[in-house]
Amino acid sequence: MSIMASMKSYPYSKYNESRNSYGELTVDTSTTIGTIKMSINIVNQATNDYILYSECDYIGLTKDN
Repeated sequence: MSIMASMKSYPYSKYNESRNSYGELTVDTSTTIGTIKMSINIVNQATNDYILYSECDYIGLTKDN
């Protein structure tokens, strides 16, 4: 199946001002801002090229800004 054919609409939210135990901003899941059309794929091998993706389980691809 192509990536374009597997795209679905997903809700998205904004960050809170609060931070988690790692110092990262948390996401406000109680309200959604809108939807984004995205294809989410399960990562079945380590992605070590970029530190933000080094321990990810899923990668989402979109054409939206």
